[in-house]
Amino acid sequence: SSSPPLTSPYLPVPPSTSSSSPYLPVPPSTSSSSPYLPLPPSAYKPWIAKDWVDYCALAKDKKNLETHVQQLHAEIRRLHDQEIARLQEEVGRSHSELLQAHEEVRRCHSKLHEAHTEIQNMQTHIQSLTTHISPLEEQLRYTHTELEQVRLIAQQTQGHLARTQTELQQTKEEITRLQSIVHGMESSKFWQLGRSWRKLKKLLGRA
Repeated sequence: SSSPPLTSPYLPVPPSTSSSSPYLPVPPSTSSSSPYLPLPPSAYKPWIAKDWVDYCALAKDKKNLETHVQQLHAEIRRLHDQEIARLQEEVGRSHSELLQAHEEVRRCHSKLHEAHTEIQNMQTHIQSLTTHISPLEEQLRYTHTELEQVRLIAQQTQGHLARTQTELQQTKEEITRLQSIVHGMESSKFWQLGRSWRKLKKLLGRA
């Protein structure tokens, strides 16, 4: 623009209330207490009026921009606080889950230790049983051998018993036959005469 700078002697720039502010201040007051002199009549030229209007517009834009910046800062703080709260909640939840996981790992280690101890006890018991089983196996083999011998003896005894039963049956048949002969002899007259003679002889011997 061909307009002169705002530091023209015809339009003094009031001092800023903040030394670090990059924006132009609001227009100076025209009251009698203002430290700035009123513009001379020669200053009211069209280009000066235009600069004054531009200056007022810039001051308004500055105020709007500052308000917008404040709103942005407030929104950033709100989002920051919200995100911090969310992250803290997430961290707390993760910490709780981590504690639960540690507790579960501790329980698993405890169960694993108990299982390992139980396995060692079982192995010791198995070794003890193996030590006791070896003599039992030897005794079982010896008993099996004796059982085979007893089975052979039983077979031999059964054969002998069968032969004895056959002989006993034959003896019974022979006794029956002899009893029949004796009964026939006792019923004969010769046998009865012999019995009478023996009785008479016995009586004579007593006399």
